[in-house]
Amino acid sequence: SEQDALAAQYADAYFNTWFLEPLFNGRYPEEAREIYASKMPHYGKADMSLINVGSGLHALGINYYRGELVRLDERAETRFAPVRRQGELVNDLNWPIYTPPVYREGLYDLLQQVWFAYRKSGLKRIYLTENGMAQAAAAAGKDGIIEDQRRVEYLRAHIEQAAAAIERGIPLKAYFAWTLMDNY
Repeated sequence: SEQDALAAQYADAYFNTWFLEPLFNGRYPEEAREIYASKMPHYGKADMSLINVGSGLHALGINYYRGELVRLDERAETRFAPVRRQGELVNDLNWPIYTPPVYREGLYDLLQQVWFAYRKSGLKRIYLTENGMAQAAAAAGKDGIIEDQRRVEYLRAHIEQAAAAIERGIPLKAYFAWTLMDNY
């Protein structure tokens, strides 16, 4: 619906283009300016020119863990609210995890969206700097093997989507799996 599309635009502005538009195009996205108009500091063209460094970057790093289903919520400050579905898979942080058969293409779609939106503004290459799933693993069995099939499937699905993006011509040059040790 139109409302769903608008909610997706607000969510994209909040999570993604709030950072990417100034970096690559020297402006804040219209949806973000609309939401935060009364809270934004004064800034001028010179400020935005300083922020607009995208073409000078060696690579853009993207952290990706999950997609987000949203609905329009005019009362929320962000104008969108997450939609949770009964029985959906979640990780140990209670984040929904989208593994097959549910929207495994989220990573591919994001990489494609970012590449085609910013390649003409200086984006050269993309690194997937974090991808993983927070989940306590069961203790290793007597054979020393930890049964962790859900995490294996999560990573497999995302690596497959990264490969599909590369096949499409998106310059994804690195993939880093997030691990517990990244927190230390």
